[in-house]
Amino acid sequence: MPAHARPSRIHPQRALLHPLWLGGLVVLVLNDHVFKGSTLVSAFVAGKLSDVAGMLIAPALLATALQVRTLRGWWLSHVAVGVVFATIKLSVIGATVWSAMMGAFGFPWSIVRDPTDLVVALPALVASAIVLRRAMATAPLVRARDRARLARRSAEAGAAGVGLLCSVATSPPPPEGPLYPDILADVWLHNGTDVEQVVRIRTVRSTVQLDCYAIEADPARLVSGALFGDVQSWTLPPGANLGVLDPEVRDRECNLAMIDADGFTPTVLFWWPADVPERWVRGEGFDDPQGGIALTLDVDDRGHWETDAPVLFTRGEAREPVGECAAQDDADRVDWGDAVDSGGFRIAALTAGVDGCTAIDLAAADGGTRRMYLCAPALPLPFAVGDDVTVRMEYGVQSESVVIETTATPTRRLMVSRGASAPVLGGLQIAVVPLYGCELSVDDCGTVAQAASVALGGGSFPAATATTGGGPVVLDGEDGTRITVAVAHAQTRVVIDTDCAAGPQTLGDDLELALVIEEPAQ
Repeated sequence: MPAHARPSRIHPQRALLHPLWLGGLVVLVLNDHVFKGSTLVSAFVAGKLSDVAGMLIAPALLATALQVRTLRGWWLSHVAVGVVFATIKLSVIGATVWSAMMGAFGFPWSIVRDPTDLVVALPALVASAIVLRRAMATAPLVRARDRARLARRSAEAGAAGVGLLCSVATSPPPPEGPLYPDILADVWLHNGTDVEQVVRIRTVRSTVQLDCYAIEADPARLVSGALFGDVQSWTLPPGANLGVLDPEVRDRECNLAMIDADGFTPTVLFWWPADVPERWVRGEGFDDPQGGIALTLDVDDRGHWETDAPVLFTRGEAREPVGECAAQDDADRVDWGDAVDSGGFRIAALTAGVDGCTAIDLAAADGGTRRMYLCAPALPLPFAVGDDVTVRMEYGVQSESVVIETTATPTRRLMVSRGASAPVLGGLQIAVVPLYGCELSVDDCGTVAQAASVALGGGSFPAATATTGGGPVVLDGEDGTRITVAVAHAQTRVVIDTDCAAGPQTLGDDLELALVIEEPAQ
């Protein structure tokens, strides 16, 4: 085979004598023995220097150790280093496995997982692959003595590089005490005491809907314990740090948690992501306390939460509003059971119950009788036993209503409605108006709401206001139509747990009422 057709062979040990490789080694030594932990450069810069220097020297060392002789092997050595580096920077599992592997060989690594390291480190890896490749070109006419000297010098440089890489580039953890991994967090806890602390954290249930702006003024009162899920307990050693929320649960417009520890006051945490950005935090220490909450003890061993972040809201005594502003009782809601039989019927019986519900027996044309239960505010029913009626469901934009209407003229109709909006009723306009003098109330389900009134009027009807528990309101239209309105529930909700709260499964207006509509005599 002609000389020019022979596959080129490389000698990666020659790259260990190149100024770029030696410079990377010098930077690594200075960084790990001088810069880290000093005031000469910041911890951020020191970390980036380690990554860049490692990408410059590690591939050539790997290629030398494997006795690579082809360019393909040279490129694969760089790919292998890049893959390992990316894995330990992007994956918790990858970083843990790598640390364990290195620890098995006596060189445990303390890895700071920071994806931004790839931005500076991977270009250095490319520079190593391209620039150091030129240092490996085969010189066809080299004397035996020169080749021996070159091999010896390369071996010495390689051995020195391996030793230095293992001893200084790994940033080993302290020889004593446990290793605390770095955490990705926005708000985090730091045990600033000299004893272990058992910290309890509760997060808001996934079924909770809330208006962050509405609860911002007083989250400690408005976000009740009913909205939080199960307790997670953590043993926090002295000096160690712990993220309050896992990254996967920080998906709300605002963040909430409840923290507690023995001897510490239970405290609600509320914060906006923009105010406390997510970042990597060291597993121990409090030298960069942004977003940190320190657990401290006073001289009487009473616990205190200390932080500069706008996140702490200590619970005080409950001061729930009363009277018309109080939380409304779900027992007063309207109801008509799981299903309504629509069609024409004759009223066979009407039986009032002690719970405010009425049993209505409906005789069908086929001879059968159906019973429906109707729970609604007390109103004179517009029908009696023996009347022929039609029963149907009507649906608005965000409401549903059961309607029982007499077939004889003039017609009389009972409408019982519930939902997040008012029913559609001819010319009568119905609107929910919050009682702005009322504070937000909190019920047993954790629902936070502002009591409201119902504004009525429009068309041929005069203006009027109806309130929950205020008794029926009668409106006489100009055409002789009379409408009697009774309100069972009227409020505007800003926090609900859909697993517990009755009524609409959305925030906003919650309106339930009953109406009797009597047409004028012809």
